[in-house]
Amino acid sequence: GGFAPYGLSGIMAGTATCFYAFVGFDVIAASSEEARNPQQAVPRAIAFSLGLATGAYILVSVVLTLMVPWHTLDPDSALADAFYRRGYAWAGFLVAAGSICAMNTVLLSNLFSLPRIVYAMAEDGLFFQVFSRVHPRTQVPVVGIVVFGLLM
Repeated sequence: GGFAPYGLSGIMAGTATCFYAFVGFDVIAASSEEARNPQQAVPRAIAFSLGLATGAYILVSVVLTLMVPWHTLDPDSALADAFYRRGYAWAGFLVAAGSICAMNTVLLSNLFSLPRIVYAMAEDGLFFQVFSRVHPRTQVPVVGIVVFGLLM
């Protein structure tokens, strides 16, 4: 062990994983057009979301570190493996099921922001003009939602 047992490549891999964990806050910025007061709501929403995500990651890391020695864990599913090793197979199953739900959540959040980003690009002439059409009553880009919903 010691400090940095996996060397610089392990530090970089951990950093990349943490960075990927915080990707997705662009959904808040993409939906800022629909906020009543975006100058106040967007920074508050980003700060609150970042705080919640950071707190959750810190708490999970503390629990994981205190449950089992790090070198005995399966790197591909560390949290579920920790529960299995401690004899809580049901909790490991819940963590694994939660991972699958989290992947679906990422797809749904992308489905929310992608049509709006494509709409802004179409309005600027950077993408096909058909994606700049919005529903007259709801003012949402229906064509983008349908097309990218089917693609996802």
